[in-house]
Amino acid sequence: MTKNSSKKVIFEFFSITFAVILGFLVNQWNENRKNTNLAEQSLERIIIEVKENQEKIAQKLTDHNETLALIRAIKKSVENNTAPTDDSVSFSFEFTNSSAWETAKLTEAISYMPLEKVSELSMVYDLQSYYERFFKDYTLGQALNPNKNEDLEQVDILNQLEKTVQNAIGIEENLNNAYLNLLDNIG
Repeated sequence: MTKNSSKKVIFEFFSITFAVILGFLVNQWNENRKNTNLAEQSLERIIIEVKENQEKIAQKLTDHNETLALIRAIKKSVENNTAPTDDSVSFSFEFTNSSAWETAKLTEAISYMPLEKVSELSMVYDLQSYYERFFKDYTLGQALNPNKNEDLEQVDILNQLEKTVQNAIGIEENLNNAYLNLLDNIG
């Protein structure tokens, strides 16, 4: 091999190596861009979802505070042997959504989000899950044992309902505050 042809071979080797490395870098840059876009889109959807959930829980919190006041008024009437003005108590929960969060986990978009944001989101959705379990447990308890209050006095039934509503209010206050803090920090 002549000196000229060996220079040519070395030049071609480095040219091909450079082209391959450049191709890998461009491909990696493109993948990072796609993943960053996916993370940003997921975060936008999560923020919308959290805002909607916060509005639902804030309304339910207001409703439950009114329900608690009504229960206490009825209880006072029963204790004073007077007829309550309204003895109809409605107690319900609100369904919250977690589809944006679940989608972000399934598409692995959260692995491209800052760790602090993922940690905060996880905490809020864990609290939301606790609220849903409380709702589920209460509903199942009512459905599986509809006659559990038959032998109780009216004031005892009201005491139990008051305690349940107070517990729901506590969870809803914590959840609502967590939503608001998250929206302040991320949204």
